[in-house]
Amino acid sequence: MRTFARRLATSAAAALAATSLLAAPALAEGSFTSSLSSWMVGKDTRTWFDNDHDSASTNITMGGCRTTNGASPGRMQFKLIKHRTALPGKAIATNTMSCSSSNVTTRYGAQDRSYYHINFAGVVDGPTRYYSASTFKVSY
Repeated sequence: MRTFARRLATSAAAALAATSLLAAPALAEGSFTSSLSSWMVGKDTRTWFDNDHDSASTNITMGGCRTTNGASPGRMQFKLIKHRTALPGKAIATNTMSCSSSNVTTRYGAQDRSYYHINFAGVVDGPTRYYSASTFKVSY
């Protein structure tokens, strides 16, 4: 009988340890960092897959932004595009970011399990020219 009680206690301890491992805090699922070099309106980032294993927001952080011809930079619009099978991509949201030398972040919220990419959708109050940024990070 003691052996049975010992096995039961060991099994309960193992189950408790496994449960505590599964309850770990959610962290961002992934990210990639790149740069923008001579981007014009309509340019897309690479595509990524969000498994939706967490509740982390999809974010863009951009820094060191400038126009390649030296004109005063304005604000840039970026669309988060969700890929769909046999249909055109669906624009989830369009966010506006200031083109500046310091890091600026915009958030799109937590997204469903799917493929996504970011599209440079427009310029709000600056020249419609080529834009560059020394850092462009997408986290999801």
